[in-house]
Amino acid sequence: MEFWNQESEYYKLEPLTEQMIVRAERELKVKLPQPYIALLKKQNGGYINFDAHPSSRPTEWADDHIRVDHIFGIAPDEGILQSPYLIKEW
Repeated sequence: MEFWNQESEYYKLEPLTEQMIVRAERELKVKLPQPYIALLKKQNGGYINFDAHPSSRPTEWADDHIRVDHIFGIAPDEGILQSPYLIKEW
């Protein structure tokens, strides 16, 4: 099964560039994981076809059992670069 869900363009950003990665790491003061970067080089964010990963132990962390159905990409003032706003909002 394909990882990215192609039925919606929501959360999908322009193709990822090295400059976008450098900017995001500088602004967020982190080194982004290579698997995340590799995934975003295929498609820069969007809805995914999976909302769970098999595990031998319970992994629920929220009372309302919210499932993740998208991954944020990287773009100027979008995706993970909205983190300061989202942290304040949530």
